[in-house]
This record gives sequence, structure tokens and C-alpha cells, in this order.
Amino acid sequence: MQDSAGMSERLLAALTVIPKIKPPVRSKKAVDGLRWVATDVDWSYGGGAEVQGPGEALVLAAAGRTVVLDELSGDGVDTLRTRLS
Repeated sequence: MQDSAGMSERLLAALTVIPKIKPPVRSKKAVDGLRWVATDVDWSYGGGAEVQGPGEALVLAAAGRTVVLDELSGDGVDTLRTRLS
């Protein structure tokens, strides 16, 4: 069983790299121009309209997974939804 510190470290590593990934994963396009804020770990990225939520949901949304959009909030969620559709 993993401890929460180890899980947090892996989540922070994923959050740090996801904004930089280029195609075929659409994360760079999804992330650009938005401020991403994790609500469960100390992490934020970017500027602009805010997208906030659990770190895992942010990683999945940045990777193009629309199933987590309902877990996110902020002024930037509609922009993100449009980018992912």
C-alpha cells in the first residue's frame, strides 16, 4: 500500500510535466492560457481564467479526458470544455 506522501509526490510530478507535453497528447493546447490550481496538493500553473480541482482530475483533463470536467470549477472550465470537444 502506498503512503499519501508518495502519492502526492507522484501527483506533483505528473502535474509539473503535463503542461509541457506536446502532441499526440493534447495537454499543451488544453493548458495554454489558463491558470490551473490543484485543490488537494500545493500546485498551480499558468495564468488566465482559472481551472481548479483535484490534481488527478487536472492531469486527466489536460490529457484530454472529458469525463473529469464535472470535478473542475472556475472561469476557465468552459474554455477547457470547448478545447476538448
